Amino acid sequence: MNESILLAEGDAAVRTMVGRVLESAGYRVTQAGTSAEAARGWDTARPDLVVWDLELGAPEGRKGLEFKAGSEGRIPVVGITAWPNQQEQATRRGITVLLEKPLDLPLLLRTI
Repeated sequence: MNESILLAEGDAAVRTMVGRVLESAGYRVTQAGTSAEAARGWDTARPDLVVWDLELGAPEGRKGLEFKAGSEGRIPVVGITAWPNQQEQATRRGITVLLEKPLDLPLLLRTI
């Protein structure tokens, strides 16, 4: 497997855990802890898929990622959130699939 995933998650412990799971499944993973890092990662890593915490970063950063998700819709985005009932918000942001935390890691892998 040679697919690249951008993992944009603000919680370092969650980011590390999910990153390790994805890498052990054979994915190349670029990790980002802020919306600015995620935007840079999107531009430099050219991921095949993005796993994005909906609550990541300041509103300006989220708007930048929303623009990328909307304008580059060919890259699927798996949104993750700790908040219930966020499907409408996720759809507006260009999210392909939304998963709620705590993450079911086998479901995340099947979704990817």
